Formats: sequence, C-alpha cells, structure tokens
Amino acid sequence: MKKNVYDQVENFYSQDLLWEPVIKQEWVEGFLRQKAWQGLDDNRLKELWKQIELFIMYLNYADNDDLNEITVAEYSFAIEWLGERVSGFKATLKRVQHLFNALIDFYSYLFDK
Repeated sequence: MKKNVYDQVENFYSQDLLWEPVIKQEWVEGFLRQKAWQGLDDNRLKELWKQIELFIMYLNYADNDDLNEITVAEYSFAIEWLGERVSGFKATLKRVQHLFNALIDFYSYLFDK
C-alpha cells in the first residue's frame, strides 16, 4: 500500500530523532493542506515534501535552529552538501530551482501564517 504525503510526514516526525527539527510538523502539514486545497495532487505534494525534507536534513547537519538567520552563503552550502551527501541529488540549475521554488512557497506560507 502506497502511503500518502501526510503518512510520509507523520512517519518522518514520529521517528525517534536525536534532534528536534527546526521546521515543525504542523507547519509542513498546514502548508501541504493549503497546496492540496489549491488543487495539487498527492504526487506533487510528495515532491514538495521531499524538498522540505531534504532541507530539514541539511538544517540538522548545520545545527541551524533559526530559519531567519540562514544566509545566502549558507543556502549555497546547503546545495553543495545535498549534492555530496544525498543520493540522486544533482546540483544542476533545474534541480536547484526545483528545491528553491518549493522553499519559497513554504516560506510564503509561513510568512502569511
């Protein structure tokens, strides 16, 4: 049985993590619900979640606990880090645009909250 995006988010946040993700589960779920109301299907929602999940992994690595303090240089380093450590992540223009478009949408949601 294929899990929907909300199951994937729940699974991620219900793990026994040794760290507290800076991006809260309620933010991610609210963002995805908003996108679902706007008509995105589950596959597109899963793509958005994957981008946010990758960014959460980087934030954990960088020990960053404040989204407001991330610099342009740190975003650049995040791309480099993801390219080196995440299987299948290639730091191409198209791939990086995909990640940043998802993050911009997510940040816009948080800003409007």
